[in-house]
Amino acid sequence: MSDKPYRFIAEEPPSNVGRPKTTIYKDILDDFMATEMESARIELPDKAVATLYQQLQKTAKADKYPLKVRKLGEAVWLVRDA
Repeated sequence: MSDKPYRFIAEEPPSNVGRPKTTIYKDILDDFMATEMESARIELPDKAVATLYQQLQKTAKADKYPLKVRKLGEAVWLVRDA
């Protein structure tokens, strides 16, 4: 018997383990890019403004969207690159 409080079990993870392929933030960015708006304020009532801002920025940068995410006070905007 091992002295350690844990053990390893050899098995394959289920196929749904890991980062999801899409997120609400990617959907927001895709939907904005599908519009003709140059800028728009975005609200997501069930998320904190700071979370919305950070996750949109992270997604936009990682997926190289041609836009900027801006925050002022309690509002978040999406602004297309010129």
